Amino acid sequence: LFDFSLIFQLILIILANLLALLAIINNLIVIYVILNEKNKKTMRGKHYIFMCLHCGSNCLICLIQLLNLASECQYPIGFYCSAIREIIGIQYLKIVTEYFTSFARLLSNFTYLGFSLNRMSKIGSEHGKFIKFISELSILKYMIIPVVLSAGLSVCKALQFDINLDLPELAFPLGINQNYERTVCQLNARHIAINIVNAIYDIFN
Repeated sequence: LFDFSLIFQLILIILANLLALLAIINNLIVIYVILNEKNKKTMRGKHYIFMCLHCGSNCLICLIQLLNLASECQYPIGFYCSAIREIIGIQYLKIVTEYFTSFARLLSNFTYLGFSLNRMSKIGSEHGKFIKFISELSILKYMIIPVVLSAGLSVCKALQFDINLDLPELAFPLGINQNYERTVCQLNARHIAINIVNAIYDIFN
């Protein structure tokens, strides 16, 4: 059962990265089709621009998934474990990618919401005030709030990690909840706040 678990984890790692690569190609094709000069007359509506933004954020998510191979490790033992994951620079890369993954995921959801509402405004003639407001709002003004919210809320995703310098039996970097000695003896308002905001963020996203 243990061997099967390790093999299954390895298969998931391989599939996740293969699917990420395919998703990047797929999203780039969508962007190319929408922005192609041949389709200028039919695909310059706001909802198509939102779809481009949605695909762009999806590409960023998938690219980060590929970069995470540098810090991936089957815990506690397994077939795949990055030999460079303990390097401090790679640990910081993991923290940065965690931030941008959260940022891109929330931004992706907002861009899809913008696409959906603008697409709904094209169907029929009678719409609610909210849909009318969104359809008349410029893309730049709409994107200001999602970008600010995504950038701000994602900070706590990065703050949930500490650089691991002397605990090789644990993860690199070290989650603030993994350092049991520090968590129990030195629990403070900062750690509690990070956990609470992360929980709210996950529910919201």
